[in-house]
Amino acid sequence: MGNNNKKYGFKYDDQHTDNYNMLVLQRFRNAGPAKENHYLTIPYRAGALPVRVDNLGKNIAIEFTITGEDPEDLREKLRDLAEWLQPELDNTFRPVPKELIFNDDNDKRWLAYLATGIELE
Repeated sequence: MGNNNKKYGFKYDDQHTDNYNMLVLQRFRNAGPAKENHYLTIPYRAGALPVRVDNLGKNIAIEFTITGEDPEDLREKLRDLAEWLQPELDNTFRPVPKELIFNDDNDKRWLAYLATGIELE
């Protein structure tokens, strides 16, 4: 199923995960964007009528590993990684999306930003 020597990673804001000794293990995503359903309730009538469906932002969770020469090097790489992925805010304090490209799906480009924190194990 493709090239087994391919290293999985991604490029975000013109930097690649290789710069951080980072290897993507898995990514979790839906086939399409999340949906939000809107309904109209009518007094004295059972149930609700569907009015519209909105597409919401797509969430992509990434599980990765990162290596360092020693614990101090690992902490430094983690700080650099957190700084790299920290979303830049515009003048209204909204995150500015950056281009995200996965190695194994490089014909797709996403505009993305880190929406949650980085969990450590």
